[in-house]
Amino acid sequence: MACGVGARLDYCRGIIVLAGSDVDRAGAAGQATVPDTWRRNRQERDGDSFHVTVLSKPDLQQLADGIRDSSLRWPEGAVPPVAEDPASIAKAVAVLIASMPGALLWMDLGGGRPI
Repeated sequence: MACGVGARLDYCRGIIVLAGSDVDRAGAAGQATVPDTWRRNRQERDGDSFHVTVLSKPDLQQLADGIRDSSLRWPEGAVPPVAEDPASIAKAVAVLIASMPGALLWMDLGGGRPI
């Protein structure tokens, strides 16, 4: 799911993430301010790469529910993804996002926290 030189949308471990060299660079730059325990936990969970979660598992489930019950309006001319296939939903979302000019422009504002 390519979306830029140093950033791309990926579907991994059931979520859609923004990943790539720009995200890795920003993540590595902020490591000095992160407690050791948090760094180790992130490393064990995610490996060497960093990411920004775009859509979580519950977000994707909500999209699937909307596709199933037809309450989610899909853009005209676009083929809706298969509700039972999260990878299909992820790919369709990536196509929609990529079609929006500047949709993946971002900047590092410092350390964030999960919500």
